[in-house]
Amino acid sequence: MNEPKQLMSLQQGRGLAAMAVVAFHLSLLLSQPRYLDTAVFLDFTSRGNLGVDFFFVLSGFIIVLAHHSDIDQPQRVTDYLLKRFIRLFPIYWLYTAIFCTLVGLGFGSAAVFPQTFANWVSTIFLIRLDNFRTAHYPRMDPCP
Repeated sequence: MNEPKQLMSLQQGRGLAAMAVVAFHLSLLLSQPRYLDTAVFLDFTSRGNLGVDFFFVLSGFIIVLAHHSDIDQPQRVTDYLLKRFIRLFPIYWLYTAIFCTLVGLGFGSAAVFPQTFANWVSTIFLIRLDNFRTAHYPRMDPCP
């Protein structure tokens, strides 16, 4: 059998990073007045957003691991980009359409539609065209 080799420690790291991101967002959500008005476990979840950074680094590593034979073969770039596009964008567009429909129907009190053409392009194609600033910076000081 010629099965793809998995690095178990990376899979476990992915799971931990995903749980950290979910816990971070849950803590932020629960801190809103319409829910508990208290950031539950914020001392433990305040750096959970760094799980996203871990995913980016891990993705870069996995892409290099999977495509190391493609290095110095520029003719393979088009095929790679087409496969990535087909893998990512259709499902992303489906979920974005569902989300926009739900927001349009009045579900979700904090969600808003993009306000400018650049915001719509950013949303549809995952390319930042505005002066984006992240709302949560990694904390370098000890948790209070």
